[in-house]
Amino acid sequence: YAFANTNIRKITGGANVTSIEEGAFHMALALSEFPFGNKLREVVNGAFMHCSALTGVTMQTGTVRIGENAFYNCEFLSYVSLPNTLKYRRPYVSKL
Repeated sequence: YAFANTNIRKITGGANVTSIEEGAFHMALALSEFPFGNKLREVVNGAFMHCSALTGVTMQTGTVRIGENAFYNCEFLSYVSLPNTLKYRRPYVSKL
């Protein structure tokens, strides 16, 4: 829950992130941008839950797992691009 319930708007320098842990950005209501780099392998359960300002998700080649409710209640999420390397996607991965 590193950035949970914060007013953070944008993350930069996420190129070396390999995993986004459970609840890392839970209720980060102002978060609108996150650079999903090509080293990212997994987005764990509830990582971006209730990030209502998040409008787009583009996962790079290399991401293999998206956990349950990873993007739950991201109500303005209108663009999603998933890589062909994705092997595991839990039910209720909202809008993905």
